[in-house]
Amino acid sequence: MSQTSEDLRAAYDYLEDHGWCQGTYATGDEGGSGPTENSQVCLDGALLWGPHLDDGCLFYLPTVANKARHVNLIEAIAAQINPQWQGPTTQASIWFWNDLPSTTFEDVKLVLKKAIYEEESKDS
Repeated sequence: MSQTSEDLRAAYDYLEDHGWCQGTYATGDEGGSGPTENSQVCLDGALLWGPHLDDGCLFYLPTVANKARHVNLIEAIAAQINPQWQGPTTQASIWFWNDLPSTTFEDVKLVLKKAIYEEESKDS
């Protein structure tokens, strides 16, 4: 199993355990310190905190060492959200989709499941 597959699974599990939110990285977040034990998280929050890419950093940034892993996760998710996307993939595209009023928790989980399947298909 690739690192990206493992990280996507960790993000999925994190969302299942903590729940999902819109409009913020984490509910109950105080000053950029990240989620609390009872916080719900957005999709990108799960991508950071599920596989522990932030290593305790503030302001929702992966550490320099984990930046490439985070980019791989964003690209895997973006490919599922909009397979016809031709431009550069950014965190903002994930945020925008997560926060659309039409996006549901089920949509988010489905996108993660599809991304996991795609990544694991590459591993075979």
